[in-house]
Amino acid sequence: MNNGKKEDMLDYLPPYLRQYQELQQMIGTEATELEDVEKWHQQSIDDRFVVSCGKAGIEKFEKMLGIVPYADDSMETRRFRILSKWNTAASYHYVFLAQQLQMLCGENGYRLRLDFERQILEVKVNLLSKNMVTAVKDMVAAIVPCNMITAVSLLYNTHKMLGRYTHGQLSGYTYKQLREDVITGWK
Repeated sequence: MNNGKKEDMLDYLPPYLRQYQELQQMIGTEATELEDVEKWHQQSIDDRFVVSCGKAGIEKFEKMLGIVPYADDSMETRRFRILSKWNTAASYHYVFLAQQLQMLCGENGYRLRLDFERQILEVKVNLLSKNMVTAVKDMVAAIVPCNMITAVSLLYNTHKMLGRYTHGQLSGYTYKQLREDVITGWK
């Protein structure tokens, strides 16, 4: 399919017809319509996949999976919830859970610790992904066997993480900000 440009569509006319203003106007109108159809077609292809879908596609996946979005959710957060629920279909094992967390939170976006003897699984989500903790909790609850105790929380800043900054640099932050916010520099 051509890209719907008027100039390209004029090439389909025999040379002696290209000069008529009426035909040029009709082709201009058709070119606009074809551009709209092409955009709609591309969006319908994108809406098939969670990672590329638009708002209508996100709404379709949420309805299909029974997810009710929060009013202040961004498109990325909504997409994250869909992926976390969608990808829980496989059976649980530690490697699978680590793969799911890596896919959803990024390679360094979480910490996972398993105490096999006590049957405790601890997941800590990086502060960069703190608005996704609820979705991670839901995913862990759906994947991990019921005989295991699970704890999902945020990976708060520690003294070790903040040790590279001086007291003067950190004095502009409150204790809560130092603990719970991503510190990328100083005030």
